This record gives sequence, structure tokens and C-alpha cells, in this order.
Amino acid sequence: MKNMNNPEIIIKNSQIIEAISSLPNQGPWAEELLKNDNQSIIISRLITSEEIGKKAELHENYTDILFIQEGQEEIFIGGEITDKLSIGPGEWRGENLINFRTHKVEKGDIMIIPKGVAHRHGKGKVKILVIKVA
Repeated sequence: MKNMNNPEIIIKNSQIIEAISSLPNQGPWAEELLKNDNQSIIISRLITSEEIGKKAELHENYTDILFIQEGQEEIFIGGEITDKLSIGPGEWRGENLINFRTHKVEKGDIMIIPKGVAHRHGKGKVKILVIKVA
């Protein structure tokens, strides 16, 4: 993980290719790659497993921008996490997500999940570059 000393971040295509190609073959797995000086932008990479994600999540302070690099999966969006627990300031996790919408995503797709919207990875396996923006 690298902190940038500026408010902006530029990530080159070669850096994206390297970040995604060096992911392990099995998920779930995630790692932060870059964040700017005030943490208003955080870039991560992750790989999901074939199974439905164990936890739904909700970020009060960040919008997630998901760039699907490989694979395909379902993503559950919206609804309510009925058993949500705080894991840090503005960060919530829980196992029970109800009244959600299901979207199928695949390589090349971009999904934007606004702050305050619950979400969970569904069936399928993808490699994703995630940009969180405050």
C-alpha cells in the first residue's frame, strides 16, 4: 500500500494490468494499493470466490467504483443490512441483506455504488479494481 502526498491520484494502465495480473487465483482476497494524503480516494484490488460473499457492506463516507477486470458475478445492491455492525467510522458489515436488487457484471463493466447503499458480492468469481471516493 502506498500513500500519495497529493490530493489527486493517477494510475496508469500498466499499473492496473500489473495489479490485476498479480492477484492470487483463489478468493476472497483484497488489498489496498494506493490512497491519497487525506484518504478521500482509496484504490484497492480484490478477487471474489465462486460462493456468495459472507458479508454485506455499507460505506457511509465512500462511493465505490468497481471496474470488473476478469470474470463475471452477481452483485446484490440496495436493501437493508438487518444485522449490521460497525467495523469503523462509517463502515458497516452484516450477514443479512434483504430487499436488494441483483445485477450481473462481467469483464469490462463498471458499477458505481453510491455511499450509503448496501451491497454484497453474489455467485461468480471476478477480479476487480475498486476506487473509493469520499
